[in-house]
Amino acid sequence: MPYNKGNHPELQEGEVFLSNDNLESYKGLVWKIKRKGKVPYDTSDSVIHGADEYFPVFVQRFELEEAGVDINKLFE
Repeated sequence: MPYNKGNHPELQEGEVFLSNDNLESYKGLVWKIKRKGKVPYDTSDSVIHGADEYFPVFVQRFELEEAGVDINKLFE
């Protein structure tokens, strides 16, 4: 599965890759259990160079499901 479809090399068990964000956006996320990754990828599965303020964001799958988020539709 391509990174832009929710997969990511830094993804850990029980997590969902949500998006690439900057610190301001990250702080505004409502999810209680969230994690910043290190390497952001674009929709072509290429590393985003020169965008040091951006990083991948991962959240717990169960938290999204409890909130009624359809994970399959996140990356349509």
